Amino acid sequence: MSVEAVVPADPENGINSYEGTATIADSDFYHRYSDSSCGGPITASAPCEQININNVRISYNSEKYHDAIYTLNGRMNNGDDANLKYFKIENTEVHNDHDYQYAVSIGQEPNEWGNVSGVLGGSGPQTDSSYIQNQMTTNGDPTSPDTRPPLPSAPSLGEVPQQSAQLVRIDNTGNSSPSSYQITAGTYVLPAGDDGATVAMDWGPDNSPVRPPDSEQAAGSVPAGEVYAFYVTGGIVSTSASGPATWSVDGTPYSPGNVLSTNTLSSDQTSRDQWHQVEASDHSTGVVVGKPLSYNGAQPAHSRIRNDITSGFDYKIEEWDYLDGAHTTETFNTLAVPPAEYTLQLDDTVPYQVKSGTTSANHEFETVSLDGFFESIQPVILTQSGSFNGRDPIVTRVRDVSSDSFDVKVQEEGNGTHRIESIGYIALQPGVGYLDGKLFEVQRTPQEVTSEWTRIDFQQQYKRPQFIADLQTFHGLDTATLRYRNLTSTSVEVKVEEEQSEDSETEHATEAVGYAVFGEPTILTDTISSSQPDSDYWHQVDLGVQSPRVIIAKPLSYNGGHPAHVRLRNVTDGGFEYKLEEWQYLDGWHGDEIFHMMAVEPSEQELLLDDGSSCRIKSGNTTITDEFSKVSLESFFGAERPVVLAQVQTFNGSHPIVTRVANVSNDSFTAKMQEEKYNQQHTKETLGYVAIEQTSGRINGAPFEIQRTEQIITHQWTHISFQEEYKSPKFISDIQTFNGGDTCNIRYKNLSSTGVYIKIEEGENTDRETRHKNAESIGYAVFDSSM
Repeated sequence: MSVEAVVPADPENGINSYEGTATIADSDFYHRYSDSSCGGPITASAPCEQININNVRISYNSEKYHDAIYTLNGRMNNGDDANLKYFKIENTEVHNDHDYQYAVSIGQEPNEWGNVSGVLGGSGPQTDSSYIQNQMTTNGDPTSPDTRPPLPSAPSLGEVPQQSAQLVRIDNTGNSSPSSYQITAGTYVLPAGDDGATVAMDWGPDNSPVRPPDSEQAAGSVPAGEVYAFYVTGGIVSTSASGPATWSVDGTPYSPGNVLSTNTLSSDQTSRDQWHQVEASDHSTGVVVGKPLSYNGAQPAHSRIRNDITSGFDYKIEEWDYLDGAHTTETFNTLAVPPAEYTLQLDDTVPYQVKSGTTSANHEFETVSLDGFFESIQPVILTQSGSFNGRDPIVTRVRDVSSDSFDVKVQEEGNGTHRIESIGYIALQPGVGYLDGKLFEVQRTPQEVTSEWTRIDFQQQYKRPQFIADLQTFHGLDTATLRYRNLTSTSVEVKVEEEQSEDSETEHATEAVGYAVFGEPTILTDTISSSQPDSDYWHQVDLGVQSPRVIIAKPLSYNGGHPAHVRLRNVTDGGFEYKLEEWQYLDGWHGDEIFHMMAVEPSEQELLLDDGSSCRIKSGNTTITDEFSKVSLESFFGAERPVVLAQVQTFNGSHPIVTRVANVSNDSFTAKMQEEKYNQQHTKETLGYVAIEQTSGRINGAPFEIQRTEQIITHQWTHISFQEEYKSPKFISDIQTFNGGDTCNIRYKNLSSTGVYIKIEEGENTDRETRHKNAESIGYAVFDSSM
């Protein structure tokens, strides 16, 4: 790190190498040079205004005529002194083995000293500064630098020395509130000082920086008015966010959340010129493919899209020119992916690759390179025209799909000529499992689909299946596309449909079909991390599902000592809002916390476990007050007593509240709200509840457990050991008893693959006594993924 403030401040021309602060923090230097080709680890030959060195470890041995850390009386190019106004060197440890150069040399004394602390040691000279000598330990035993991971070997001459990275920018300028973010990378995610972005120093766990190999995830908040940027290597696995900030990846607008977004659209077509508008959302931005069309009307037809990637799209049910253009109601499903390469992770942490983009083609085939992204894997290719440059109806056709490329063109009726159109493509790695919280599969059929209906049997069972498919071959030359019918949870029927502009013959040669199926999970789970800037700020969560859900989002982690809990509102079919709610006697601001959520459709259901057994779930909504009321479970659980998880779903009253559950039996439980002051009245709210049979096991290979503790949980931290081992545990919990009347809820810490610590947390609104003396029973659920 070299500070050379040699150019005077010239703001009009954007030059300023002197004014400001150079910060070197949370860094490790293992400095070994056998010759004099390189300077010291931290040098200031022409200091800027302020230098801040914090939490740095250095091991130094060189033949260069440089100290490990030094400041000099440098000058700028115009002859002005480069005056060091402030210098801090805190918690810094230097092991110096240079024969004659210092560990720390102060050639220019600062106008003001900041904190000075740390340890100097090694066989070489320690310092030439009496101030440093008095403030730091000399001839000590400094902590060695962290050298993980081992430095890579230098590349051969002419090779690119760094691996390719995606640049993620989170722009919160022009906004008055912070925006939370979470980025998970296939390899590493690290802060970038791109184009004026603030270099984040708190992107890791517990608001601290992390370095490889522990830097697969970055999370935190972007302050109002600032921009954060991150380099992501190994592909973007997942992102989540709340707040007003806008995102981009490599300069392209990006919507954080699920990379693959699906939607279901239905409409009729009253005339050839009618367009239906789909407004911008996660479901409609990016590259959009919406095909095949259902088969309610027998006239040949397909979906036509015009799409500008960033602001939604229009579509119509397009018949061929020889028809009248009006068509009965049809349904099709869409898949939207922002244009980029993604190495995602299935919920079992298996890598999964997706690539989307656009190309241009007319009625002649064009080759699209996949740039070796899929290596030896042959992907499934989904394509669709996204422009409307020619008014004649068209479909897209694909051929010669390989791991490295494919060919694509548009087809008019009768194989006529057509103008160049923009074609969007989505390339998907074949696979089966859970992705972005959804059950899915991507497969390619044998070359056996013709103009006769062919059934495709799915490899999994899907709730509300969404089916997207495209022809992968070009064995029949006549203009054709796919249609589907009889879409169920386990199968669908498809056929190749030719148009009949020149003749009525519609028999088609055998083709291969590539398809993707997505289904909503019965239990959707997620991990959410955010801070709370003030008591009135609400974060928004998009669930990526289209069915109504009961949300349970508790307990909260324990990073901040102030009592707090998660409060919900606006629970809709597709999402909800939340805030980290402190009690009224506090200021409402709260630092970063983590909680896990589960979303369950209000219904009675039985989940089939991998061993053939079942797990019963009953969820619903009811009205709740500040008095206990009984909620019937009827006879759904037989003689078994379930675990009950409950949380208010509305925000009818502004006073902070928690929910309490008691008297859980096989056929009912009681519940009420608690404000911070005992017996304080609160307006009616809607309570969501999920009652689950106590069990453990696996569903589609993913472990889960529903358990209840004995009455042993108090205000003291208590460890719970899980019955299963988890890769990425989601922990949801609620108190099952009412042995202590004071207002309280649960907090957790130290969540691991095998257990967690929890305690009962009371507030301090009326007194500072927070002991919850009467032990309670806790019910909890642990999941590795949605199911």
